Amino acid sequence: MNSDRLHIIRLLLFSAMLTIFNSAYSDSDAFDFQANAKMLHKHHGPVDKAYGMVNVIIDDQGKGRLDVMFSNGSHINWVKFNAEVKFIDAGGRVVREEHVYRWLESANAEGAAERKVTKSMTLNRVRSVKVDFYLTDIIESGYDEIAKIGSEQTYF
Repeated sequence: MNSDRLHIIRLLLFSAMLTIFNSAYSDSDAFDFQANAKMLHKHHGPVDKAYGMVNVIIDDQGKGRLDVMFSNGSHINWVKFNAEVKFIDAGGRVVREEHVYRWLESANAEGAAERKVTKSMTLNRVRSVKVDFYLTDIIESGYDEIAKIGSEQTYF
């Protein structure tokens, strides 16, 4: 009986220490934003199985990370996937812009072509994020886009 009681007390103490000293409980994100988008072709409408995703995490000290992921599961080959990310302060002013892009080949027998871009950053005063996703073809005449979707913006 004493060994069972000792085992329970040891388990409770260990659980309490994990809860108290676990950094996941003490580290809170000041800002967390996610956006997903399905790509649209200028002439053909929705591009099946072509997506973009943005994830922004900024802590209380303004240190953060921008993750942009693109996936091309479609038959469109070597298209430039773009994401324009704008960080906006409480007054509505853009405090930083990031243009992230990757060329992606079409899907093959192994599945969709995917790319991920991660950027570390330090940002203070961010209250919202605005993201525009679009596709441009391999022969870009100026900034002629072949696909674009509407913006997504979230306020915190």
